[in-house]
Amino acid sequence: MIRRSNSDVQRCLIAAAICLALAPAPASAATFVLINADPPGEGFNDPTAVTPIGGNPGTTRGQQRLNVFARGLEYW
Repeated sequence: MIRRSNSDVQRCLIAAAICLALAPAPASAATFVLINADPPGEGFNDPTAVTPIGGNPGTTRGQQRLNVFARGLEYW
């Protein structure tokens, strides 16, 4: 068994406290960026006219898809 003096223990505790104080804070939020790489007329760029529904104000199928994905990223 290794015996340590009180001053050794105090130095270790002070070093640990300094390390904790200088450690970076954990990230609390992230930013997601939705990149639309769909070709014209497909996916998020689908020009098919639709009626806004369920709180989604998009008037084309592509707009509604984009709104759903953007909202999902906000929650994430």
